[in-house]
Amino acid sequence: MEKDKDDSKESSLSSIDMSLEMEEPLFDMKNGILNAAPTLFSAMVPILRLGLPTIINFFFVRIADITMLHFLGKLGNASYTASAGIGNVWVLMVMGSPVFGFVSAIDTLVSQSFGKKEYEMCGIYYNRGCVFSLIMSIALAPLALLSGTFLKLVGRSEEDAVNTREFSTVLILHMILWLQYVAGQKFLNSQKIVIPQLAIMVICSSLHPFWVYAFIHWLGWGFIGAAYARCFTSTLALIGLICYIRLSGKCAATIVPHSVESVRGLGSYLKLGFPSAAMNCLGAWAYQIVYLMSGFFGTKQLAANVALVNINMLSSTIHNGMATSIAALVGNSIGARKTQNAKIYIWSSLLLTVMLCGVYNILLLSFRTWIAEYFSEDEEVIENIRSLILVMNIELIFDNTQGLLRGVLLGMGRQRMATYANIVSFYAIMLPAAYIFAFVCGFGVKGIWIAMSVGYGSVAVSYMCIILREDWALLEIEAKQRIEKDKNRVRG
Repeated sequence: MEKDKDDSKESSLSSIDMSLEMEEPLFDMKNGILNAAPTLFSAMVPILRLGLPTIINFFFVRIADITMLHFLGKLGNASYTASAGIGNVWVLMVMGSPVFGFVSAIDTLVSQSFGKKEYEMCGIYYNRGCVFSLIMSIALAPLALLSGTFLKLVGRSEEDAVNTREFSTVLILHMILWLQYVAGQKFLNSQKIVIPQLAIMVICSSLHPFWVYAFIHWLGWGFIGAAYARCFTSTLALIGLICYIRLSGKCAATIVPHSVESVRGLGSYLKLGFPSAAMNCLGAWAYQIVYLMSGFFGTKQLAANVALVNINMLSSTIHNGMATSIAALVGNSIGARKTQNAKIYIWSSLLLTVMLCGVYNILLLSFRTWIAEYFSEDEEVIENIRSLILVMNIELIFDNTQGLLRGVLLGMGRQRMATYANIVSFYAIMLPAAYIFAFVCGFGVKGIWIAMSVGYGSVAVSYMCIILREDWALLEIEAKQRIEKDKNRVRG
């Protein structure tokens, strides 16, 4: 039995080595072989091969949330929709953003280990990410229970406060499950395995409307049933992902059992985890603050801004997918000591992102009247949406550019420098600019989106400066030393 297990391990290792030789740095979709070092345009093949399925994956995640709000809106009580929306944002803010940041260390550690062909360390780092995600999720869960208290403090009704607290309490379980799913997703992305996780998410998201309807109406659980349906869908997705990782054989060389040895040296994981969390939270919280500012400009402008935020969240699937792709490719290249390939991937992905944003912006401009009428029947709101789309077109380019470059920095392991850039760009530039443009200059919600363009443009320039000034030879050395040190620590 042991001999069979060793043979299986060696076969899996051989398969992965052959895959690396075939796919890096340029994967020929026709012949499946390595032709030459990537050029600016030929590098788009592996980028799109990883990025497009991931973009679709994020899109279906977003659709699941929209479906939940759609069914709640049909219950005839505006408090249900408002409470679900606020509860979801609250849990994401106090639990999701911080823990997601810590889990993002997997992007750096697993991708570089995979590129260096230290396959056992890929599993070690994945286990550490899962363990720390669970610990942090449980530790932060009590904060999610304070959503109702927060609403009372800002003057919302007792009904809204109670409904939000009940909804966010159930969503705690969803967030714990979802963060474990994200860890597995990043583990697979770093190994360039994207289609299976896409299939899992498409299936689960397609079934989600059925679960929402069943929990709300058939089981008679009312609006809280939507939260339980979200938990159920997250459970199915996580089970599907774990079964694939553990049982498919595709990760036989990189997955290792949970053990004391696998979590020994958790401190080294946190050296990247803390900066990753800070980088993620600083951006997410700044966005939430400027979003809340729109509440000071009346119902009509607020309604228009809600529409713009939903449009913006759909566009964010572009940089989320591209960032995941480029983090894996850059990390793999650094681990394999092929940093010249990483540089080409960066420029190629930037060109691709600008092209995708251009197509998205053209569609927005072409159909902005229809989009505005889809979200509202009020003439003033429609006109506000139409004019705001013009401003948002600029913001989308800067937002998606900085999102992509954030993925580059994750692959490089330069989260700490990105954190400093976020502090300056978001809190010293964007937030003051939002106040000046919106209130002092009297631009209202339009001023907020102008300020966001300034803030995201600033952080994009800052990220690019960090990348251009980086010593890539030093990155190779640091990655090698970190992996070797952790490997020796695990082996005692």
